[in-house]
Amino acid sequence: MKKLIAISVMLALVTGAVFAQMSFGGHFGIKSTIIGDTAGEGDIVAGINMQAARMNVDFANESGTAGGRVRLYANQPSGPTAPWWGQLPFAYAWFKPAPNIRIQVGHNPDGDLGAAQLTGWGMIQEAQDYVAVDQDAGDGMGSYWQRGRRSGFYPGFSAAGFIVQFMNLFEGFTLNVVLPMSSGAGRDQGNIDIAKVYTNFHLNAVYAVPDIGVARLSFQGLGGLDPDTAKSPGDIFASFFLNQAIENNSFDIGIRYGIPWENGENAKGETIMVYPGMDVGLGYNIQAGKFAFRARIGTFFGATNTSGGFEPTTIGLVVKPMYSEGNWVFHFNAGFGIRLPASDNEAHGITEFDFYINPYCTRSFGNLTFYGGIKLGSPNLQADEPTIKWAIPIGFGCHF
Repeated sequence: MKKLIAISVMLALVTGAVFAQMSFGGHFGIKSTIIGDTAGEGDIVAGINMQAARMNVDFANESGTAGGRVRLYANQPSGPTAPWWGQLPFAYAWFKPAPNIRIQVGHNPDGDLGAAQLTGWGMIQEAQDYVAVDQDAGDGMGSYWQRGRRSGFYPGFSAAGFIVQFMNLFEGFTLNVVLPMSSGAGRDQGNIDIAKVYTNFHLNAVYAVPDIGVARLSFQGLGGLDPDTAKSPGDIFASFFLNQAIENNSFDIGIRYGIPWENGENAKGETIMVYPGMDVGLGYNIQAGKFAFRARIGTFFGATNTSGGFEPTTIGLVVKPMYSEGNWVFHFNAGFGIRLPASDNEAHGITEFDFYINPYCTRSFGNLTFYGGIKLGSPNLQADEPTIKWAIPIGFGCHF
């Protein structure tokens, strides 16, 4: 009897594999610092880092009503070298109970529904893993220029939970409801108080304007709807992506408004209102034959801290001209940031600057891409003795 059961289970598994639509793909990458002073302290270094060694398993049924992805890693480190999303598995599934309804459950660290089309990951892409300076490159060349990345745009959802999509409710309109099922940034799992879950919900409305672009309006809950939590109720985002009205040109604008909240009373018995401030972001892209130009700028202003004092204003600008010749692409990636002191905050009494200059090139060999470049920058340009960091990196990335 046990053999019959085992055979039945095996047949079921084989049959499932035969009729399921499965695909396998992956990514392998290496970054090497040929020479550099990556700490800005005069210590010359060189080295190598394994940037990626992973495989994706994508699956779907024949009718296209259910599917998902599981990402497998050759090495899943822990501690300080763990992936940025923590130790949760990279795995999610989706299904469509009706033609216009799609439900996704699980954990997709790559993110869904993000509104930034020109100012986010897509501006630099995978080059930041090898030779390009960007927010997630870990170069330590400052943070104010990073204000240009995604400022003002709904960030989407990359935590653990549910996404319910009501697609094409009317021509070009989709409504997305996000339910993070964990606390904080959603990088944990397990049961917690219900108020800490549902007060972090998202609403995201997307409308495709024919022959012009895409408009988005979003709300991201931050927990403050829980009366026992002293936080902002959430952020409101509005953005528009102009990508069809002008040939070879695209333009992205986004605004974030943080809803104020009360944080007790000061020594005079006055209510302290905390204002999370506003972000405004702009992105631009133009393509002219072999030449292209991308730029992004963002600013954060109007915020107060939990004591009622004003926070500094920050502005970030990044530009990237590009030139293509055959399989070669040459990039000039450069950024500049500034923090303006708050007039009533003595701790932030000076104007601070950071910058970087980062020319690099890419060369494709089929599925493999070679990267080579130069990094030069400073996180504290205004200092009497500014820290200057530099490196000559190369990299190899292969998708299969």
